[in-house]
Amino acid sequence: MSSALSRDVLTGLRRELRQHACTCGIKGLTVTVMNQVGDFVLAHDGEPVPDPVARWGTTLVRATVFAWCNASVTDAHILVWAADQDWFGATANDEEAARLAAVAAAARPLIGLQAAYTEHAPGQSRNDLEHTA
Repeated sequence: MSSALSRDVLTGLRRELRQHACTCGIKGLTVTVMNQVGDFVLAHDGEPVPDPVARWGTTLVRATVFAWCNASVTDAHILVWAADQDWFGATANDEEAARLAAVAAAARPLIGLQAAYTEHAPGQSRNDLEHTA
């Protein structure tokens, strides 16, 4: 392996380590916020759940969503909900706004697929769907 390639790999690993440490720190501080976001977005049949933005504010909820969401059905619901909120892209420039719109556009079909899947697999819990979708 060439020394230039080695430096590139090492630089990438260091960057990943810094980003991972940053995300883990945010996750550790926002467990309660993320739980409330999930409860709010995935509330069942009119179940009264307080709006996490009203309690925590837009900046903290936005940081929480970015830190926690990955590629899952539950996260697709959360990302679509967040994308529909004015605060989610409030500080985004045009390029970032386009990326956020692309994420929401990619997440929306997953919700429809999950709904179709649950019609064919009644009785499964949300956790079951997380691991199969």
